[in-house]
Amino acid sequence: MLKHGIRVPLLGKLVIACAFALAGCGGGGGGGNSGGGSRNGTITVSPGSLTFIANGPSAPTPAPQSLVGTVSGVSGGTLYITVVGPGLAISTIPSVSLTTDPAGQETVPVPSPATLGVGTHTGTITVRACVNDASCSSANLQGSPKTIPVTYHVAAIQPSASSLDFSVGNTPAASDSSRQLTVTTVPAENWTAVNSVAWLSVTQGGGSGTSMDVSLVQAAVDGMSNGTYIGSIRLQHSTVGGLQLDVPVTLRINRTQVNHVSPYVAYTGTPSDVIIRGDEFSQITIQGVSFGSTPAQSFTVDSATQIRARVPALPAGRYPVNLQGNFPDVRRFAELVVVAPPAFTAATLPYATPGIPHALRYDAERAAVAVSLWTATTGGTAMVRYARDGNAWQSPVSRTLTNHFGLALAADGTEWIAGADKQVVHLDANDLAIVRTVDSPLFPGGTQHIADMAVANDGTVAMFGDVNYNCGAHLLLYDVRKQSFALPEPVHVVCRGNIGASADGARLLLANQFIEFSGDDISVLDTGSRTVTPTGIHQLTAAPPQMNQDASRIVLNKTRVYASSYALLGTLPATNDVVVLSPDGSRAYAFEKVGLRLHTYDLTASPATPNDLFPEIGAPTVVPDPGISSGSSLFNDSTVLMTITPDGDTLFIAGSERIVVQPVP
Repeated sequence: MLKHGIRVPLLGKLVIACAFALAGCGGGGGGGNSGGGSRNGTITVSPGSLTFIANGPSAPTPAPQSLVGTVSGVSGGTLYITVVGPGLAISTIPSVSLTTDPAGQETVPVPSPATLGVGTHTGTITVRACVNDASCSSANLQGSPKTIPVTYHVAAIQPSASSLDFSVGNTPAASDSSRQLTVTTVPAENWTAVNSVAWLSVTQGGGSGTSMDVSLVQAAVDGMSNGTYIGSIRLQHSTVGGLQLDVPVTLRINRTQVNHVSPYVAYTGTPSDVIIRGDEFSQITIQGVSFGSTPAQSFTVDSATQIRARVPALPAGRYPVNLQGNFPDVRRFAELVVVAPPAFTAATLPYATPGIPHALRYDAERAAVAVSLWTATTGGTAMVRYARDGNAWQSPVSRTLTNHFGLALAADGTEWIAGADKQVVHLDANDLAIVRTVDSPLFPGGTQHIADMAVANDGTVAMFGDVNYNCGAHLLLYDVRKQSFALPEPVHVVCRGNIGASADGARLLLANQFIEFSGDDISVLDTGSRTVTPTGIHQLTAAPPQMNQDASRIVLNKTRVYASSYALLGTLPATNDVVVLSPDGSRAYAFEKVGLRLHTYDLTASPATPNDLFPEIGAPTVVPDPGISSGSSLFNDSTVLMTITPDGDTLFIAGSERIVVQPVP
């Protein structure tokens, strides 16, 4: 028994081992059979068929496969083998006839998957073996001719649509919530499907040519806010390993909904003005605004996204913000919280360990004050919160965070948003438990941190993100509910940025401390359109812009007082170290580290010229030392921060050792 190897590496080259003269098979000797060899010989070829699969036209060439021919029982003559291989699956292989002279190999190029394209392609290899006939037209061995079918699948998954889009409005039709795709597979086998998002339901699988039903999960969509959401459906071939296709799915939700009310806290027994932010107000006719079942005293629809309303005096409680009109199913995500006004008395709130404050924020719903603190002895950072219970301050609650230099209370008051290295951390507003952590999109490999946060009334938290310890900060816009970052258009970069916001979140101002990058423009940020526009004021400042409730008064660099139109009205003494405004804009409160003096200035006065000082009201008040006069040289020039309660009655002054609680003079 002798074997003649016949190798057929398709999709690259065809290699065929030559036939050759064999002792005992003839070859000019063997006597008695010189006129022809025995016809009793046999050839077998295995395997009986060949199948090749490429995972698409751009896939690499499949590995070669082999055919093995075995010849036995030949007693004389010259053995010849011919191979013919026509058909797309094996390209244009010519008829090959090999004899003993010369011996060697014959190579034949074949097409790549890209040349063939998606589909099932076939061909046939015919192997003939004979003696004393180069064309094998006679004297064929038993088993000759042998045909080997070749099947070549350039595989694919082919849905009837390459992508799917859903749109949900106030009154979606049934057809808006479902789609159907036909899924064809090559080779024609089963497929499976897995979706990537909870708001989609899909058929899990089927055979080639069957339909896949794709529908929105109504319960999930009902709980989602307006916006554009991206998902995908992954289709996978059941037999071709690794062959899969992602079908992108886009969901656009554009319903009339109420997103936020700002400020979201009101005090009992006191009417107040709020701004209601939402979407698609223009899709309906708004006939009324109410807080719970209590109508607003008045309201004005400013745009498709904003309503101004006057809240009547209400008892303590939580009041969903409702719109009345010609569409009953307006979605509500905003709630007004009414609490009794706090009755703070003078007090001091000491830190466990001295440090430098970087952010100071007041939580009106919980009568709590929070500070971002860098600790001198360890170099670590933490958020520390002091909460009032009745007439007593409770023990502080602390949350250690890495590189924590920025802090904001979400527009709905449910969470604190804390800058932490290259991330923001969501903290439960009640106990500071970490809810989630979201990475910044910038500088993933650098030593950076996020700082200087301010909250817009549409819920966006603006921040200068990934601030280098030297110079360079990008403005980032963070959607708290969607936990996603966005950049303004165009991108806004400063050396060291500062952000200030009015208490109603309607105006956000941006400043730069040094001339590098964006220069000395004071700019206004529109979080809705993600645009930054210069105000015309040129001022470098290390202090965030300060504004009252509705930005009718603005203080830049702690000294220059502007109207909402950005007209300069007057100035404050340059000796002051930190300034805040009363909610109505009638007073400026300024703390001076030298002498620990708290000054009050009358902003209703009219200085003789815009460069003149506003008059001081009464004598300054000396307040307890927040840590300015610490014996440590580290704190001799310590940062001091100050904020004010929404009722304008209490100031909080943070230094290196404690927070001072000070009723306004």
